[in-house]
Amino acid sequence: MKRNVHNSHNDYINDNCSDSSSEEPIVSMKLKQTHYWVIAAVLISAALLCVGCNKNFLEKPNGGTFTVDTVFSTQINADMAVARMYNLCIPSWFPRDNGNEMPRPDMLTDAVYYIFPTYSWVGLSNNAAAYTTGNQTADGNVDRGGFGNHYSGIRQANIILKKIDDVSDASQSWKDQVKGQALFCRAFQHFELFRQYGGIPIVVEPLDGTKKLDVRRSAVKTVTDSIVSWCDQAARLLPATWGPADFGRITSVAAKALKARMLLYVASPLYNTPVSMTAEIAEARYGDGRDTVLAYPSYDKERWKIAADAAKEVIDAAIAAGGGIYQTGKAETTPRTDNFEGLGDYEATFNVNANKELILVNTAHMWISNNGWLFGKYLMSKVRMGGWAVKNNVPIEFAQLYEKRTVLNGQYL
Repeated sequence: MKRNVHNSHNDYINDNCSDSSSEEPIVSMKLKQTHYWVIAAVLISAALLCVGCNKNFLEKPNGGTFTVDTVFSTQINADMAVARMYNLCIPSWFPRDNGNEMPRPDMLTDAVYYIFPTYSWVGLSNNAAAYTTGNQTADGNVDRGGFGNHYSGIRQANIILKKIDDVSDASQSWKDQVKGQALFCRAFQHFELFRQYGGIPIVVEPLDGTKKLDVRRSAVKTVTDSIVSWCDQAARLLPATWGPADFGRITSVAAKALKARMLLYVASPLYNTPVSMTAEIAEARYGDGRDTVLAYPSYDKERWKIAADAAKEVIDAAIAAGGGIYQTGKAETTPRTDNFEGLGDYEATFNVNANKELILVNTAHMWISNNGWLFGKYLMSKVRMGGWAVKNNVPIEFAQLYEKRTVLNGQYL
């Protein structure tokens, strides 16, 4: 029994296998099929011709366009821009990383527990191994996201500062608080750049890319003055605390803390080099005007006093806002205990959710007690006794060197 299915392959088979009595119907059906294709081609050509005559065919239809002006037309839309700024500017490793239990980069020191080569793999994701062994490069360092990533956050903060007053349905107090948060974020990202690269380009406007960019590196003094000024402005605009629903938002205390941290950095010999250390840092200097992006041109002992005063202001402001030293009544953690009760004072600070000693926290990855998993469990922890990142982070013994261990009324101070 012959099949008469009409595709090219079956036509070939039927043409070769059929007898003369079936040949004529096959040819007739082929002609009909060709006729249909011709008609289809004509219709398609006519449709394309009509489209080609329509001058508006390639124009964007009305509606559906979401611009910067649209974002800042209402408070609910502007809030999304603020949330994006937090995402870009407040790292997920405040105070812990969300993925691989790594600490924030400024916790890395030469006292870090890094056992080579057995545990060197742990630091690959943030180049901690390169840091602790002195093998950092421009492309392989502890600056997560790299140089340009910080400027993405700075751009978002600058857009908000430029456009927030356009929000028509928001109160002035809300706008001022948003400005304070944006000023902090701009300051914080410039600080993150500064501590990695020294004097860096300062950007205070959202760059649009329509003209050639020529933003040069600024001197250490200029960067310092800018960050301090932004922090002061932010502190004046922000509340000292937020309600529970807004826990994690930037506060005036956080702005003062960032200012104090910046002033402490630039008071140190790295940027404020005394004459007695000139020979030691000679190989890290050019000996000409380029050194202004690396350090102050001369030493000033008063910078230490300014940093100390700023730190005292943070302490006073934190206490006035209800903050303070978080205490459990235990000096040290009980090993191998997966519960908050087993944590000592210093370790509990990094593990207990929303405790009063925390000044700024990214709440996106805060772990609370859940089947034995604790918030920031592996940061300086003895809970696991070396099972994971305790072998690759700042040891608790090192941190405790800075802790005053006086007992008063049964409490460790």
